[in-house]
Amino acid sequence: MLQLLAEVLAESGLEAIREAVRPSKPAWPLVAVIGYVLLGALFASLSLWVFPRSFAHHTWLRLPNLVVTPAFAGWALVAIGRWRVGRGQGQLYLHRFLYGYLFALSFAFTRFVFGR
Repeated sequence: MLQLLAEVLAESGLEAIREAVRPSKPAWPLVAVIGYVLLGALFASLSLWVFPRSFAHHTWLRLPNLVVTPAFAGWALVAIGRWRVGRGQGQLYLHRFLYGYLFALSFAFTRFVFGR
């Protein structure tokens, strides 16, 4: 029974990730949001293997980093999206503020919780 639950969750996660990276408009924006959150957490988990310690060692530095950095990342992704459109390249949904912000927030939150 546990394996079946794990398979259903894995399939749902993979569908959400596929919806997030679809080059055209996602059919289900909420599923794309879940996909970007999952991708952010996945990439943060991978980064913890390479950099297990937080770059900000004090909690008073880590908390603002958890709030401010994702907002900057979201705006940076918007700028990258505009730059790509100006060059005639396609734009991903990650280049919209909400999607980029949620990706970066899940990345930062995962590192905040599991980093040393």
